[in-house]
Amino acid sequence: MIKLEHDAGKALIVAWLSSGGEMQDDFAQLLGTLEKALDVKRTDQRLAIMVVMETGHALPNAFWRSRAAEVTGRDEFNGYLAIVTQIRLIRGVLTALDWLRTKSYQDKVFTSAKEAKAWLEQERGESFELIDVMIRRMEKERAASA
Repeated sequence: MIKLEHDAGKALIVAWLSSGGEMQDDFAQLLGTLEKALDVKRTDQRLAIMVVMETGHALPNAFWRSRAAEVTGRDEFNGYLAIVTQIRLIRGVLTALDWLRTKSYQDKVFTSAKEAKAWLEQERGESFELIDVMIRRMEKERAASA
């Protein structure tokens, strides 16, 4: 299941992937939102993206990994990408990919959404209240389902 927020004015996308949804639908929605955001011409702001992938969410298959590479390979994709996951395999693969490829954007992998938020705010030099709202919403949903 994906919870997705896009603040076009702040050039911010926050996606939270948790168990319970269809992997292909979640990634289609996420990548569709990224593509729409990239089509907006910006001169003064770089896109800030935070993707949280919880342990119960299915990993993207080869098709969706290829689509993600297409989208992040676009010249317009020059923002900041914070990926949050506890899944060691994903963290390791993303770190290895950073060593092997050149890219037009900055990315970093975190184990907590609060760390990712702090990095995005530092890089962009502004506060992202929307991330706090999303963190509180997800914590509330987790507590209600426990």
